[in-house]
Amino acid sequence: MKHNKKIPKIFAFRILILVISCALIITYFLPSEAYSAKSNADIEMEVKAGYDGIARLGAYVPYKILLINKGRAVEGEVQIEVKVDSESKVAFSKPVSLPQGAVKELEINAPVFTARRGVQVKFLEGKKTIKEMEYTFTKLIPPDIKTIGVLSSDNAAYSFLNGAKLPQMNDIMYEEKIRVMQAAGLYPTATRVITKEVGADTIKVESTLIPLTAEDLPQDIKAMVGFDILIISNFDTGTLTTEQLDTLEKWVEDGGTLVIGTGASWKKTYSPLPDALKKFSVSGIDSVEPPVELEEFSGTEFTGNVNLNTVNGDIGFEYKKEDAVPLDDDTLTEGQDTEQNKEQDTEWDKTQESKSGEMKEEKFYYSAHTDEVIIGDNTRPFAVKYIHGSGRILFLTFDPGVDPVANWNGKQSFWENLLFHCSNINRVYQSMPGYYLSSYNNNYYFDDLAGQVPEDKTPPFMFMFVTIAVYIIVVGPVIYIFLKRKDRRDYNWLVIPAVAFVFLLVIYLVGFKTRYRTAVLNTVSLINLDMGNQKADITTGMGIFNNKRGDLVLSYSEKDNIDFNVAQSGRRGYVVYDDGKEPDGRLISRLVLSDPVNYELYDVSMWEPKYLTAQKSESFQEKIINSVQISDGKIKAVIDNTTKYDLMDAFITIGSNFISVGDIPSGQQKTVEVDLNSKDIYKSYEEYLNAKYGRSYYPQNMKPPANFRENRRKRLLIERLLIPQYERIRGQTKIGLYALNYQNLGYDVKINGEHPAQYFTNGIFSCMDMNFEAGQKFDIPAGIIIPEISEQAITKSIDRIDGDYGLSIRDVGDIDFIYNIPENMKITEFSLKFDTYVPLYIKYNIEDMQARNKNLQARILQNKYEYYLYNKASNSWEKINDNHIQSENIDRYIDENNRLVVRVSVVEIANADPTAGNEYIEFEYLSYPGLQLKGVAQ
Repeated sequence: MKHNKKIPKIFAFRILILVISCALIITYFLPSEAYSAKSNADIEMEVKAGYDGIARLGAYVPYKILLINKGRAVEGEVQIEVKVDSESKVAFSKPVSLPQGAVKELEINAPVFTARRGVQVKFLEGKKTIKEMEYTFTKLIPPDIKTIGVLSSDNAAYSFLNGAKLPQMNDIMYEEKIRVMQAAGLYPTATRVITKEVGADTIKVESTLIPLTAEDLPQDIKAMVGFDILIISNFDTGTLTTEQLDTLEKWVEDGGTLVIGTGASWKKTYSPLPDALKKFSVSGIDSVEPPVELEEFSGTEFTGNVNLNTVNGDIGFEYKKEDAVPLDDDTLTEGQDTEQNKEQDTEWDKTQESKSGEMKEEKFYYSAHTDEVIIGDNTRPFAVKYIHGSGRILFLTFDPGVDPVANWNGKQSFWENLLFHCSNINRVYQSMPGYYLSSYNNNYYFDDLAGQVPEDKTPPFMFMFVTIAVYIIVVGPVIYIFLKRKDRRDYNWLVIPAVAFVFLLVIYLVGFKTRYRTAVLNTVSLINLDMGNQKADITTGMGIFNNKRGDLVLSYSEKDNIDFNVAQSGRRGYVVYDDGKEPDGRLISRLVLSDPVNYELYDVSMWEPKYLTAQKSESFQEKIINSVQISDGKIKAVIDNTTKYDLMDAFITIGSNFISVGDIPSGQQKTVEVDLNSKDIYKSYEEYLNAKYGRSYYPQNMKPPANFRENRRKRLLIERLLIPQYERIRGQTKIGLYALNYQNLGYDVKINGEHPAQYFTNGIFSCMDMNFEAGQKFDIPAGIIIPEISEQAITKSIDRIDGDYGLSIRDVGDIDFIYNIPENMKITEFSLKFDTYVPLYIKYNIEDMQARNKNLQARILQNKYEYYLYNKASNSWEKINDNHIQSENIDRYIDENNRLVVRVSVVEIANADPTAGNEYIEFEYLSYPGLQLKGVAQ
């Protein structure tokens, strides 16, 4: 029977048709997600950035991204890509979950570094881009334009400030003319200067006004840096968050200018502000006629019968009406009532036309670092300037945004003259053509210190050297002689490789112990113990070192307040094509704003340092310096370490006296009793550090100590972290406490998912005022009250300032030293000590030269001096000895401004001609006269 092959084929075909049909039916009834995976994601995205499209170049701005999901549910992230230079870009990413039909708004703070191109905004699902757009700002403000923010119930009342030309000191001209005053020590008192016209010592700077709401005010200090000036008036600051108020305080401290308007609505504006910003104590409110001082300040009178609501109260500082010093004329010391000063005042008065409507000539008073009443006086102030850190607070006792000021013809000139007193700090600079960065992240000292990892894993070089030497001996004569005696020299091919392997294995195992198996985190912190507020302010720099080449991923908690410079990995090169376009740029890092925060850096070299910063505050109880007693040049201080920090290598300063304290572990107390005239007291920080840690360098012909590297690292930490704190309180009646510390401050940072090897070095600083109760006797030792120096000696090249210690004498002539005696002190005795010294660097220079040439003869030349004390009663100079004690007729020498004037007359300069060919000559330096005060506090 013949087999029919067509039947199975037809049957198979029918089966195939049936299977396909069933599959199609099943697929039709399945949910759409089953077959449309990632194919129907439909995301709409709207972006708003800056402040109505306005942003400051170099600063961070808020990006508000509205997401509308018209498709399936999506788990993704919004990513903003910002170029940091022509070849590099960074990304800021925030995860988001979007159910089907969801509408969400995200906010991301990111920088604007360039105006050359827009900002790329993407929505990503995994690595796939679902939506992408380019956002372009409507206006980008360069750093040379002042940015003014305003918070008011009527922001439109300040609209005239948009585009206003604000006068400010020409930094180059001002610094050039004031430099001599600063060097001579005149700057702290002769602080008011007059600039006579715009274009000489001042320039006009354009401004941009940005109206703000409570929601707009940044919580991030890096965004707040985009503002130079912030005006708050007739606004409920109680609607601001704690984070916004903290950022506002930090912004002023770092160089911002805050203008506070008060008047009838002062409570809602002023009361909720941080206490540190409320320097004026309000006691009440008055309704007064517009003051003549306000009209003179603006040069325009008020019209009609109007009243001005003003607050009254205590300005919070000692009021002194100072004469202004013209920058173009010879500088005079404060208090000299000369004909020249009178003529200057008369000239100023003539330029004003009270009730006249306009000024005939523009003049501006400028005070660099002084709290002062700008308009009015201490009993009736209308505008007061306060110094807060590097910034300014301009407090107005009235509301400038309401009538009669709001509709006053002189409001424009009033604001221009007022804002002349704002801070001139500009933290934005141009890094390359078209690219701008902010110096807020410039923590050079912390970066430098954090990049120096303690050497606790140094390879045993001596052991390896000895091992190699033994290997050479063994492989050479020992094996040869042994095998020759055994008549087995043919085994050399086996024995020598085996011995080499054994020695190599030994060296490897020894060296392996010094190998880092994980990344390294080195933290350096400054802990400022504020005893007045019982708060520890901690500023930290971190150095991150990857133990392998490739990507570096940092993870940390948002609460640690860790920050970084996203531009630190940029190429710093400028590339542009022939058509004027730039490369798209390589992605060098990505910040993922999740919990914990992830900071990814790409293509990082092995052990290439990357830097972070952090700031936080902690509270502590009790005072650390419990009591201080000073009598007859002897001091007794009780230091009670009630903090959780061990105080290691601690020392204290009283004026220019450095006193070693030693270690004070947490919970322990130490009493320090020393004679300030003993050899264990050092008169400069260089002398103290050299005695404690040795020199910072040694010449080639001098062998440094065994612990030189570690001691140099400690010395550098003190110089960078603690000495600036000493310089800040030097010349004040304060006692400073300084120490090192090596404890973990609790930053939880993971590198590549693992806890790194960690090192901690902290500098600790605290200080307290030497307060004396009324009726209490006091004894203020020499070195605390630092004199000012007459400008005449500087300009005539008689002397040159040698830092904080004395003068290098160049010629004969008179040098006047002016001491400002603290207020509320009845002086019963004062003593003056005149001395000379040889700077430490000269001593070391001589030692180094003598080490190279034993025949070198070094000679220190001594000048001849005479000493005088000014008697104000007789208007004459009284000659005194180099050690002078005055216990009678004290009021004859201390004038009505609490000043004591001393003169050193250089009568002869030593002969500098060498007497031998191998003779090296140096001149001695003149120390600042040491003034010791005794008396009773009033």
